[in-house]
Amino acid sequence: MKAKTEELKQAIRETKEFRHLHPRKYSDEEQAEFNHLKERREEKRRERDDTLFRELDGVSSQINRKDFEVSFTQEDGPGGKKSTL
Repeated sequence: MKAKTEELKQAIRETKEFRHLHPRKYSDEEQAEFNHLKERREEKRRERDDTLFRELDGVSSQINRKDFEVSFTQEDGPGGKKSTL
């Protein structure tokens, strides 16, 4: 998941950098390059979202099982205070 997020961040940076380097109206060639960067960015966003949804679906399946349970333990916190984990 982290790798997909980093890929998306990089694609966003590339799009922003292109806009920064080309502040005026784009030539046809520049517009084609910018469109390609935008398409790549959206592809990376879809990949990240698909990965996230698959992960969440797996977590949801585990939580919805009849034998799922959450256990709590007590541990000493700062200054010896008890805290529940």
